[in-house]
Amino acid sequence: MTALKKFFAGGTPWIWINAGAVAISIIMTVGLLLLLAYNGLGHFWPKDLMLAQYSQPVDSGEPLVREIIGERVGNEQVTAERIISSGIPVTGDRLMYERELVKIGNRDLNGNDFTWLLTDYLDNIRFPENLTAFERWEWGNFYGYVREVREAGTAVATSDPANSADTAAWDALTERVARAVSLHEEIAALEKGALARSITPWRDCACSSAVWNCGMPIRRKHWPPSRPNARSGIVVTPCFKSSCRICTSRLSATP
Repeated sequence: MTALKKFFAGGTPWIWINAGAVAISIIMTVGLLLLLAYNGLGHFWPKDLMLAQYSQPVDSGEPLVREIIGERVGNEQVTAERIISSGIPVTGDRLMYERELVKIGNRDLNGNDFTWLLTDYLDNIRFPENLTAFERWEWGNFYGYVREVREAGTAVATSDPANSADTAAWDALTERVARAVSLHEEIAALEKGALARSITPWRDCACSSAVWNCGMPIRRKHWPPSRPNARSGIVVTPCFKSSCRICTSRLSATP
């Protein structure tokens, strides 16, 4: 009994308890980060593009058949009552149905990026090698085949979507995309570089009919007429009043 009291009195058990608590906290934190990474990083990884036929049931007549191109994002189980209330006349003999969230892109054509599809009505699912996803500056992703490349209204290359080995249109497109990206980078560099430097000296001196320049209101008739900036080609109306120290210093520093 005395040895046990000495053991607890020495503080060794509390040291081990603290060490165990810290170890458990670290394991839980690392596990949470791994769980977030597992569930989150998959959204940034490109998925295979699916091509399928979707036969949606209707109240009367033949089912509405359409071709679906997109990325499978996720799925869930929903009740038959919920599906029927959304306007899809499924049979009520089943309690639950599975539906998939598919990113169909082509927002300028479809009006939305995502759609829900019932798994039971998806048919002829395949993943063609030449089905392509385009990340555009506007309107989001575009999914489809590269059938023809035109330049100035003239077709420069064509390909057969049914033949995945025919890459003539794809090769012509990648060459022109690289050139377009290069031009876009040059424009961005000009906007942030030479063009920005040529506009900045005039920014505080540009005239308008109702502004406060250097802390004092100045009427339009007291300002000199507009003239073009030789470096940017932008017409501005500078203020040359001697009391405007900011304008004077910036204008004198402009080559």
